[in-house]
Order: sequence, then structure tokens, then C-alpha cells
Amino acid sequence: MAKLIIGDTITLNDGEQLICRTFADLRYSSNRENGVTNKKMGPQSNEFTDLNGIGGELAFSLLLNVSFDMSIEPRQGGEDCTSHNGKKIDVKTTKYPNGMLLATLSTDPGDSDYHALMTGWFPTYTFQGYCET
Repeated sequence: MAKLIIGDTITLNDGEQLICRTFADLRYSSNRENGVTNKKMGPQSNEFTDLNGIGGELAFSLLLNVSFDMSIEPRQGGEDCTSHNGKKIDVKTTKYPNGMLLATLSTDPGDSDYHALMTGWFPTYTFQGYCET
């Protein structure tokens, strides 16, 4: 992975926030209409989960200076962006500053090469680290 430093923080600008809101709505609708199981963890709303997750994905992509996955087709798991050397990265996001990088037993290790953790509350996120899958 690129030389991200734990603690690197980014606040999404107005345009980036609009992108996140739009994709959160589109992805949620597409996944539910196509029977993809909602696997959110915690008591927060679906809207917050999707918005904060996509916000973390975009923030990570911006820090790494790679393209954000702008697809909306139904999916469960998999990569959220690809590194400069072609490695697939699944970005996990939590609102808890001391949050942990969680991957469930149903996570397919072949779906990504790395899991990265972003913490924060839309629209500000902090990179906390990563692990290989």
C-alpha cells in the first residue's frame, strides 16, 4: 500500500459529500431491490451506516490518491478501491475513534488483498491502519 500514516485525516468537501449521499442512496436501494442481505453491525440507522461507510471509502481513496469505486450494481463484500500496484482494498469504517477492524466469518478472503480501517463521522475521517487478508 502507499505510504499512508496512521492518523492521516481528511474532511470531504461539499462536492464529495454530495457524491457520498447520492451513492449511499443508490447502493442501498440497488442492494435491497436485488436481495443482498444488509449486514450492518450496531444499532445505527441504515442511512447512517451507508453514508458513513461510503464516506470512509471515498476519504480513503482520496488519501491514497486512487479511484473510488463508483459502481452501484448489487454486491456483498469485495473491494472498494484498487491500489496503484493493483491490490484490491476493502475499506471498513466506524464512527468509534477506538474502533476495531472487523471482518466476519462470511468474508471471502479472495474478495480483497487488504482491509483498511477508517474512523470518523461523516464528513471527517481518520486512517487507522490496514491488514492483509
